[in-house]
Amino acid sequence: MWPIQQFKLVYDRFQSSDLSVTDFCANECILHSKFYYWKKKLHEHNQLREKSSDFVPIVFSDSTPQMQTKRKAQQKLLPEHGDSASSDIY
Repeated sequence: MWPIQQFKLVYDRFQSSDLSVTDFCANECILHSKFYYWKKKLHEHNQLREKSSDFVPIVFSDSTPQMQTKRKAQQKLLPEHGDSASSDIY
């Protein structure tokens, strides 16, 4: 059995060789079945990596200062009853 990374090197050599699978396997002393088995494993491994890399988790933490700060509501100042401008309103 090969680790997937070791077969990736073999598969890269195959792709750059421009040989048929039969000729490449004969040159490398690899059984066709073993080559196709690992080719399938490599393909599955690459698909799994692509799917998992699309997801980016968002983690919220209580220690983040931005999350702990609260906005203060702005208060409107009401005119005093003795104010000249307020006497026009009432």
